Amino acid sequence: MASHLVGSLPAALFNLTLLRGIKLLGNHFSGPIPDDISKLSRLTFLGLADNLLSGPIPDALSHLGELWTLNLGGNLFTGSIPSVISTITTLRLLTLEKNRFSGAIPDWISTVARLRSLYVVVSLYVCLTAMSVGLHLRIAQPVAGQQWR
Repeated sequence: MASHLVGSLPAALFNLTLLRGIKLLGNHFSGPIPDDISKLSRLTFLGLADNLLSGPIPDALSHLGELWTLNLGGNLFTGSIPSVISTITTLRLLTLEKNRFSGAIPDWISTVARLRSLYVVVSLYVCLTAMSVGLHLRIAQPVAGQQWR
């Protein structure tokens, strides 16, 4: 929930190893997601959308083996969409729209067996390959002459 919190994600958060969900949407958190996120292996929901988080998505997310929902939309993440996400076999909803990713939507996305909803932003030149049956896609494209934030 938006509380206008600022700074990096608090280190103490990652000591709460029994947490099942984190919803810190619409704040002003900045910097990378710390590797200590791996301590929260019981999370089923991780919502960090609409902050100022940046850098690549960390490999430490592979330790979140019970995650159903990963919402990282509306941040400043860079690089390609990492294949580490494919190791989260319980993932059902993935939101990555409104970031600064580069490259195409990776083919491995179709190997995430339980993924049902994928929200991404693509450039006008990205092509989608065959995806899993039953996957609901929301693909946003910039309007001519406008840029994503």
